[in-house]
Amino acid sequence: MRFVIPDNAVTHFNLLPGDRVADIGAGSGHFSFAIAKAILPNGRVTAIEIQKQLAERIAAEARNRHITNVEAMWADIESSRGIRVSDGVYDAVVLANVLFQITDKARVLKEVARILRPGGKLFVIDWTSSHGGMGPHPDHVLSEVNAKDIIPTLGFVYERGFPAGTHHYGLVFHKA
Repeated sequence: MRFVIPDNAVTHFNLLPGDRVADIGAGSGHFSFAIAKAILPNGRVTAIEIQKQLAERIAAEARNRHITNVEAMWADIESSRGIRVSDGVYDAVVLANVLFQITDKARVLKEVARILRPGGKLFVIDWTSSHGGMGPHPDHVLSEVNAKDIIPTLGFVYERGFPAGTHHYGLVFHKA
C-alpha cells in the first residue's frame, strides 16, 4: 500500500524555476514545501487554505524551516473571487485531496481558472475510492473518469495522467 508522497508526485508536474504555483487546500503544507524545492531559486508557492489555523501553521513551518518562497493565505476557495489575487497570476495550481471534499466542484474549478494564466497547468490528485473506510465516504469520491469528464467543461484541456500512489490518481490539465 502506497499513499501519495508529495516529493514523488511533484516530479511529474514538470515545474520550472521561477514558476508561481498555488497549492489550494494546502492542509499541512506537504505539497507546498515539495513544490517550493522544485521551483527554486525564484519561484513562489502560495499555500491556500480555507482553515485559518492551518494557513497559520504553514506560515510558521515555513519560517521555522527557513523556506522563503512559501507564503500562506487564508481564503474561501468555494466563493467567487474568494482567493484574493488578481486574475491569471499563477503558472500552475495544485488540488491534492481537495475535490472529494467540495460540494460545488464547478465553483472551485471556475475560481482555479480565474487565477491561472492561459496555458497554465492544473494538477489534480484525488482518491480512487473509499478503500473500505480508509478514504473519503464513497458518495464523496470523484472518480478519475468523472474528473476527466467534468474538468474540461470548465475551460481546461486534459493532457495526461501520472502515478500518484496506490489509492490516488493524478491528472494534468491546462487552461484553454
